[in-house]
Amino acid sequence: MPSFGLNGDLISQPMWVADSYTPYRHTVMHIDPSGRGADETAVCIASFGNGYIWVHELLGFDGGYEDAVLQKIVQLALEYPHLNLIRYEENYGDGMFGSLMKPHIGRLAGSQIGLEGYRVTGMKESRIINTLEPVMAQHRLVMSKRAIRQEENQKQITRLYERRGALKHDDRVDVLAASVQYFEDTLGIDVDDVIEKNEHDRQMKIIKEWEDDSRRALSLIGDRASGAVRLKTLKPQEINRTIFGQRKRKWP
Repeated sequence: MPSFGLNGDLISQPMWVADSYTPYRHTVMHIDPSGRGADETAVCIASFGNGYIWVHELLGFDGGYEDAVLQKIVQLALEYPHLNLIRYEENYGDGMFGSLMKPHIGRLAGSQIGLEGYRVTGMKESRIINTLEPVMAQHRLVMSKRAIRQEENQKQITRLYERRGALKHDDRVDVLAASVQYFEDTLGIDVDDVIEKNEHDRQMKIIKEWEDDSRRALSLIGDRASGAVRLKTLKPQEINRTIFGQRKRKWP
């Protein structure tokens, strides 16, 4: 994968991948509507699970309030079945973006997806850095190949620094920070504890399945099972034949 970062910037692969998988706990789309000029409408779709934030999409749409753009955004959200909330920055326009988007959500998604606005405060560059740096330093931010492969995404993430107007375009890294901020309250979960709990739950599920299947449990016991245990798993007519050696005696 090409790297468009600065010297020393690295994209790391997973050191280890588990054999079992668990569903994401929550999947949300964040939108930073386009302002005037050449700004993009930036979109980030991310999930939370096992103490990590998983970024599926990080991209920008030309334009902002046009029906074609709003429709594309909703259609993108529908590609993720577990996505049930769209959040948009409403600092500018007093929520106008949300008002224009509601009809498209109602027409394409019905009540499947909720919509809410959020506000940000403080100097943008400091806010983004203070949100992303701790999560990235702990390797808690996982990017899909589709998201991190894009040159614009890499450049905005790696070239942001703490000075007003540091980047000509910062819409994508801004909406990424909004996604991370949204999940910040849940990042207190200890990853190792979550993995251990999931493994314990998986083992208990297997044990319960074996317990519910008497024939399968008997096959594990084998010859160590008593005659009474083995007979318990037989059908009544089979017990007749086993005990009496004949079929004329009928089970009551």
